[in-house]
Amino acid sequence: MVQLCGRLVAELDGHRVEDELPSRQGRLLFAYLVPEGYATGSQVQPSNARQAYSGQLVTLRYDQGRLGEVEDAVRDYVERYPLFAAWRCALALVLAETGRPDEAREQFDQIAAAGGFTALPRGTGWLLGLDLAGKAAVAVGGTSHEEDLYDLLLPLEERLVLIGMGTSYAGAVAPTLAGLARRLGRLEDARRHAERAITLAEFTRSPPMLGYARHALAQVLLAQGEGEEAQMHAEGVLALARQLGMTRLAERAEVVVASVSGE
Repeated sequence: MVQLCGRLVAELDGHRVEDELPSRQGRLLFAYLVPEGYATGSQVQPSNARQAYSGQLVTLRYDQGRLGEVEDAVRDYVERYPLFAAWRCALALVLAETGRPDEAREQFDQIAAAGGFTALPRGTGWLLGLDLAGKAAVAVGGTSHEEDLYDLLLPLEERLVLIGMGTSYAGAVAPTLAGLARRLGRLEDARRHAERAITLAEFTRSPPMLGYARHALAQVLLAQGEGEEAQMHAEGVLALARQLGMTRLAERAEVVVASVSGE
């Protein structure tokens, strides 16, 4: 459990890196904790350890822009644990982030057929599932579920999203709310959520959280026609993301910079 929860500390502190051997100074802690935590946990509770390890890999590959590598594992968990909706929400995110929006929407449709997001069991993984679904909805757009997800997440704006008993950290709610509000055309609300996300990130002193928060604000500013300020935030995000090895975030920041530059 120490190694598993140590992953949370590493993430918040900015060690969002490959689980392969690190190539730069200061990137060893996170690389060590993921497999070490699994090895320890599997001796006591193999099933829980596998799920915790898989959840850690999902968040890691999300940062790296390599979610396709965990698709088979996520699909397997959807089949094994059909009542644990967070895995289906994770699958929707995998599909959305790997260029298959129609398949992602099918996962949303299956959740809707089972009663919708408001009917998800409010136990372990409830907030995680909503946040993953929110991220997927932002990535896909036009799912017709943005409104429900926004309303469900709104009272939880101040929350961090943990996996299981805190074995990993999947982000903060505020940037997801900013993305959903932007998709809904509520730009002032989106800006408020993004600015709140920055405040929370600065309070927790988490570089990864700050990167996602500033990127959310850059996207809103771009939509509001404030290109110069959007570029300033995006360039800051780009430098931070490259430093931490967060490839996906770096690519998104580059899109904002290019949009402002007209490239």
